[in-house]
Amino acid sequence: MLRNLKLLAVCILFVMTSCAEDVIDSRRIRVAGRLIDDMDSPVSNIHITSGSKTTILGASVSEITGNFDFVSLESNRGEFQIQINSGAQRDSLFAEVILVNDLSSPNRSRLNYDLGDIIVKPTAFLNLKTQNTSGTSDTLKILLDYTSNYCSLELDNDKELLAKRRCYSTHTSRIILHAQDLNYDTRLTSVKNEIARLYYRFNNGFQQVVEIPLTNTENTYVFEY
Repeated sequence: MLRNLKLLAVCILFVMTSCAEDVIDSRRIRVAGRLIDDMDSPVSNIHITSGSKTTILGASVSEITGNFDFVSLESNRGEFQIQINSGAQRDSLFAEVILVNDLSSPNRSRLNYDLGDIIVKPTAFLNLKTQNTSGTSDTLKILLDYTSNYCSLELDNDKELLAKRRCYSTHTSRIILHAQDLNYDTRLTSVKNEIARLYYRFNNGFQQVVEIPLTNTENTYVFEY
């Protein structure tokens, strides 16, 4: 029993020592908001965390109404982050949103982050397949532009109006297929109700473009040539 108590005391001391330089005294920060999709419907069961880049100091999960409201500690290591659906993987049904308040920001000392409505866009997957059905020996060059499922924003002084901001950047994938590359498959992660644009050319010919609407969660486009 005594040994267990000593071990517990050592563990507590270790935690206090390792966290002491990361947490600012006893400051508490309120983080609240509501998650909605791009159709204004509430998004539930999404994890929200707060803290620095390396340390989680607060956490919650959005309710059935999309609301979340929790108290966070504050880090003294640079920026304060609010991460929504952090680390969204390829199979996640919603995008990732990161809200950042940099250490140099004039409102870095704020204690209340009332974020209002935040759009968390639904994910869309694009399964792109190329098939050399003609047996041509031409070289096919493809540029595929699509919207990322990652959003990063700097926090402002007032209620964020995040629902009206466009922060999902454009990604570009480059593909070059030679005669021996008969078929090529790739799976890309984007957001719903956007358009992916496939720019292509053969050898050094003129560039052409195909628009691919991402209206479903799963989207497949087969490019035959």
